[in-house]
Amino acid sequence: MNRMPCRKYRLRGALLALAVGAGAPAAVLAQETVLLDPSVPYDFDKGRNVSVTERARPDYDQLGVRMGSFLLFPRLETSAGYSDNIYLSDKDKTDAPYLTVAPSLQVNSGWARHDLRLEARGNFKRYAGESRRNEDGYQFGARGRLDAGLDYSFTGEARYTRQYESPLAGDTVANLAVLSSYNRTYFSGRAERRSGRSRIIASVDYTDLDFNPIKLPAVDFDQSYRDRGIVRGIVQAEYAMTPSISFYMQGSYDWTDYRRLTQGAQPNLDSRAYRVLGGVNFDLSSLMRGTIGIGYVNRDYRSGLYDDVSGLSMEGQLEYFPSELTTITATARRILADATISNANAYFDNRFSLRVDHELLRNLILNATGEVSRQNYLNSPINSTNYRISAGGRYLINHRFGIQTTLAYLSRDRNDVNIGNKFNEFSGLIALVYQP
Repeated sequence: MNRMPCRKYRLRGALLALAVGAGAPAAVLAQETVLLDPSVPYDFDKGRNVSVTERARPDYDQLGVRMGSFLLFPRLETSAGYSDNIYLSDKDKTDAPYLTVAPSLQVNSGWARHDLRLEARGNFKRYAGESRRNEDGYQFGARGRLDAGLDYSFTGEARYTRQYESPLAGDTVANLAVLSSYNRTYFSGRAERRSGRSRIIASVDYTDLDFNPIKLPAVDFDQSYRDRGIVRGIVQAEYAMTPSISFYMQGSYDWTDYRRLTQGAQPNLDSRAYRVLGGVNFDLSSLMRGTIGIGYVNRDYRSGLYDDVSGLSMEGQLEYFPSELTTITATARRILADATISNANAYFDNRFSLRVDHELLRNLILNATGEVSRQNYLNSPINSTNYRISAGGRYLINHRFGIQTTLAYLSRDRNDVNIGNKFNEFSGLIALVYQP
């Protein structure tokens, strides 16, 4: 992607020493591999287990600032990092250090019934001598829940985000994705009814995606052909066989409408899709908890130029608790998504990750993560495989201050040049967190 001379900053040794001594950071507005939020949030916590990252630490947890019946949680994270391949190119690599400032504010209600949460976050990153890679991410959001008696609740949510695209997704060419950002507007409403052992959830949401131009050395690359709106409806029914185990069925339907023609003035990828999913969620005391769902997805395109696609879909997360000090989390998913690359209109994103969190000391939490993903483009022999490994942790100094570090290695392989370069990247950072 980049053809500028390579500059080498000798920071690996120092970052390695910091990571071994401390651990990994919490990302704010990190690059995402999914453009849509989960249709129904995971809800497997029945109060029988507490993970390492959830455990209360009264000597170190943020106290917040009380204003009447609300609690304010301001936070400022500043970090210094380094990447040996900031444009994710397989040749003529460019490396650079960078600085990040990530302020945030969350406001939570303290009411006995109902709930209201407001948030504002920013993530401003500056690369030394490489302004095209600078990032200005932010998010504003609100979520409220109205409890109507003991059996009914209604939840509404709205968010506006400027987000940066992940090169590990398969929606577009990987070496363009590293420079790609988009604005996402999201609204959702969800109603929930509980009765005895059963629960029914019905929700509807709208997501608007507006992709920004990519600044290339000679020209700005227009991405407006990717702009779209998605309306989605979901119904989920659950039945608890025991207090620890319940089964569920979920059905969803979405309408995806693009605002412009694709590249080459071909018909756009307007479509209608449905998915049915069945599974189990459980919370077994002192052992494990999780949700596993498997089903079928089908997408019909309005234009006869594109073949309809269908296949197996799944989503799941499992947390295993070998001891109170260690949590092992496995996450797997197989979802269908649109692709805006040549010779393919859709792909299956297959992803599996394994994460270990360990409380070495009360105020020192280490973690390690490995992830493998594969994008299979339908009606095409094209595919890509990605690997990501990271390690790090958090050192909590007191209620207000903490230090976070991480080291990460990223690699992508593919069998066709149409979906971008092969690449690998080593990166690391150290962050100071202040939360009054």
